[in-house]
Amino acid sequence: MHYQLQLQHFTFNGMRTGVYVPDVTQVQQWYYQQKNIDDTVMFPYWSKIWPAAYGMAEFLIEHSHLLLNKKVLELAAGLGLPSLIAARYAATVCCSDHAADARAVVQESVAYNALTNVEVRQLDWQQLPSKVNADIVLMSDVNYEPAMFETLYNILHRLLNDNIAVVLSTPQRLIAKPFIESIMPFVTQRQNIEINTDDITMPVTVLVLKRALQT
Repeated sequence: MHYQLQLQHFTFNGMRTGVYVPDVTQVQQWYYQQKNIDDTVMFPYWSKIWPAAYGMAEFLIEHSHLLLNKKVLELAAGLGLPSLIAARYAATVCCSDHAADARAVVQESVAYNALTNVEVRQLDWQQLPSKVNADIVLMSDVNYEPAMFETLYNILHRLLNDNIAVVLSTPQRLIAKPFIESIMPFVTQRQNIEINTDDITMPVTVLVLKRALQT
């Protein structure tokens, strides 16, 4: 791992959770060093807890009944805050990300919180296995690239057809409005949450998607 870790504590509804976060300065330095070698290197967006993850965490605590005794999979988890929260209620949680460094940091957070029902796994949400072993899939802030909206829609549609519920949290970006409109027929619950972070208030929308009932 390229970074030193800092332990941050978050309290949601009286529940305190420790999350390891990479040092911001070291993340930036590593990125620019790699960028000088290979200009296709992507910035490690996983290295920050984004407002959508905070919103997801608050929603999951408020609606913990959705998770009780369920098998939960988080895709593109980054630092895994929603997974760490979900583990308090779910039977099992698989916290997945394609980035090895992200998974290594999450593993440290899992150990710190003494969570025995969490598996950290390599997984790319764009290349899911044919069988997804989950009752609920969590996805936060994945709908930020218009070129990927069709792929994301197809993945969501596939999960819902397999009777897997999806909880998706997203900042309220204008660019994502067409995508959100496209999935509204599957939305059974919607909640707007104001997230205050870095002295900025960010509105986040959390959506619960389920397969439409057959008529």
